[in-house]
Amino acid sequence: MITEWFADPIAALDYGKTWLRGNTRSHILMGRTSRGFCLIDPRNKDGHYCQIVAKLYRKEKAND
Repeated sequence: MITEWFADPIAALDYGKTWLRGNTRSHILMGRTSRGFCLIDPRNKDGHYCQIVAKLYRKEKAND
């Protein structure tokens, strides 16, 4: 899990976009718990007890 907790889902999505730009992962998961929203590295999805509410993909470059 990425160590940030968010009360607002839009803020979590914005942080996820920033995280994807700086990483080689193709996607990131967003989970919801009673504590708020969290971002989960896809390598560690089995170690978290939360409801997955979104899967954010990296924007692919167009082949021109």
